[in-house]
Amino acid sequence: RYQEWLRKKYAGEFGESEALNSLNSAWDASYSGFESIVFSPVKPLVEAKASDWLRFIDTGLGFTYSPVGDQQANLYREFLARRYRRIDALNNAYGRLGTNRWSGFNAVTLPAEDAMPESGKALADWIQFASLMLPIRASAHRFSVLVPTTPGELPAQRERRMTQAEKVVRVEKPAHTSFDVKLFWALFQVGSARLGIDTIVGEGARYVGVVLGSTYLGQGVVQSSHPWDVKDRRLIGRDRLSP
Repeated sequence: RYQEWLRKKYAGEFGESEALNSLNSAWDASYSGFESIVFSPVKPLVEAKASDWLRFIDTGLGFTYSPVGDQQANLYREFLARRYRRIDALNNAYGRLGTNRWSGFNAVTLPAEDAMPESGKALADWIQFASLMLPIRASAHRFSVLVPTTPGELPAQRERRMTQAEKVVRVEKPAHTSFDVKLFWALFQVGSARLGIDTIVGEGARYVGVVLGSTYLGQGVVQSSHPWDVKDRRLIGRDRLSP
């Protein structure tokens, strides 16, 4: 998936024939083909490569994956220490033998760039660390304030109420927490809606007619024009005629 994403990106900018040369030039690399590129488990060091890598995990990977660098090395060791308790258990699970065995959890290192664990416990642990443990840690002590809104409300009114809510919360929140303020419809997103608790049954934005200068695109529908909005007659193409 990473290879195909890179191929499309560079082919779209420079053409199919120059895509690989352009990538090698940007990354200061010498790949013989896109199929030889490996998704790095950690954030790459080369700036251009890191930029593409970050964009891919944000838009092309399909699941949450936190960027990992040297700053997260101690967190990775703590994660493995809690899971395995003894360094021998970790070495045995990862199949590390002889001189490759770690002497202690403080000797554990992050995977090398372009060296994703291939299978088994090592791969499962790494994906859980990058996709579960780090995102959960990053979201700790954070909360969102949801400001109710309606489809017909003017943008200036929404902005004023959001500003008022932010001022109140900033004064009253616990000192160790951070927050953001969102409009109420921001709650209804895949992965974040709590159906049955926060759901309000009512008029949806897509059924509200667009008013020039006061409605955002995508939050309403263009109403029918004459003669489609006429109700006192039947129209071909709109009304079904009885036999």
